[in-house]
Amino acid sequence: MHRSLQYNHFSNFPPTLSLSLNNFTGPIWPQFGNLKELHFFDLKHNKLSGSIPSELSGMVSLESMDLSYNHLTGTIPSSFGKLSFLSKFSVAYNQLHGTIPSTGQFLTFPSSAFEGNPGLCGQVHSLISCASRHQQPHSTMSSNTHIDSDIGISIGVGFGTGLVISLGCTTFLYVRDKRAVRRR
Repeated sequence: MHRSLQYNHFSNFPPTLSLSLNNFTGPIWPQFGNLKELHFFDLKHNKLSGSIPSELSGMVSLESMDLSYNHLTGTIPSSFGKLSFLSKFSVAYNQLHGTIPSTGQFLTFPSSAFEGNPGLCGQVHSLISCASRHQQPHSTMSSNTHIDSDIGISIGVGFGTGLVISLGCTTFLYVRDKRAVRRR
């Protein structure tokens, strides 16, 4: 027997939407942001990709959002700072980068909510600050340049030494053979 929900009239959308562990692929739908009465939004452990839609900040009643263990890229939308009821948040183990919002509840979330995203920085306890991150590439670059310079010098010295030894051996053998020919 086939049943349909078309004649049911729900007064409210259920306050929880848990779609974790479903192997969903593709982007997160921006239309989820229209679920203004949603309290719990869970998309962890899927294969979602693309950026996090800023439209999700339209879920103004949201208390918990878990987008961890996906393949999300880009930044955490700064508009998420206006989700004033948000008390649990995780984007751990994606490929996010940039500054973590420093407004709203974001300063209260543990660093574990952001781990596995080496490109993220911000004012979250035990995460690298963005100012430090911007200084690192320069010091790393000058360090790498120094290492490259040392390698170049070593190769040059090695090549030069090998050339001198080769010329010396060739000259020695030539002179020795010439003397041997004269003695005959």
